[in-house]
Amino acid sequence: MEPPRERWGEPGKEIPPEELDVVLVPGVGFSRAGGRMGNGQGYYDRLLANVRPDCTLVGLGYESQLFDDLVVSPHDVFMNYVVTEAATYRGQDRG
Repeated sequence: MEPPRERWGEPGKEIPPEELDVVLVPGVGFSRAGGRMGNGQGYYDRLLANVRPDCTLVGLGYESQLFDDLVVSPHDVFMNYVVTEAATYRGQDRG
């Protein structure tokens, strides 16, 4: 759950994206190469576009959410790792 809209921007409650060291990212589907399919709102895409290049991005899902080939858009950010109940997959380089 996310905080109610009236609490967004509350002093001391938000961390600038460039200060994050690790981001755990949910998704509807993932590729083993770190591609991610979200819910289509672009919330995580906007966040991930602003993290440091050395920030580790970890996609969390189940093996049933993995696809051999996943269509991604140019603005999509690849995960460094995709972690499921059965394995950890190393994603492609974001750089």
